[in-house]
Amino acid sequence: MIDRNVNDRDKRIWGNVMWKERLTVKICSGAACADTHNICDTGKTNLCICDTDFFWKTTAAECATQVALNKDCDVAQTASDQCSIANSECRDDSGTDKCLCETTHYANGGACVLRKSPKVSCASGECVTHASCDSGTSICVCDAGYDPSLTISPTMCKFKLGYNALVT
Repeated sequence: MIDRNVNDRDKRIWGNVMWKERLTVKICSGAACADTHNICDTGKTNLCICDTDFFWKTTAAECATQVALNKDCDVAQTASDQCSIANSECRDDSGTDKCLCETTHYANGGACVLRKSPKVSCASGECVTHASCDSGTSICVCDAGYDPSLTISPTMCKFKLGYNALVT
């Protein structure tokens, strides 16, 4: 096995691993990778990469098991694949770091599903930012002072121009 140094200026993404800062990359050329939970990516890069269900742990320079939804994670890790569920991320949740759905998604049966737009059937907590699920109709409606917008990002409810809410 040959070592090749990659510096911070030369960041690259190989497989499911982002090499950052100054790390030693193992070139495997079909040989087995010595590190635990590494596999040789013979079809693409001939580099040792983390196996499926693992991510490159930047603070310890090793492969670690991906974290399930709503389980403790480490925001100090810069790996975008630390959380095992698509459309989830590691972030602070009232003082505890957890893998949670991105703000554009909600948790549904162990998956992160895209939030629902206005005028769509819903349940509590499923609507886009600045919208809520009407308890009488079970339809997403924009909050007071917001109107449905034509765009999906960053929200489907935009601030209503000229709206003056009475604040008490």
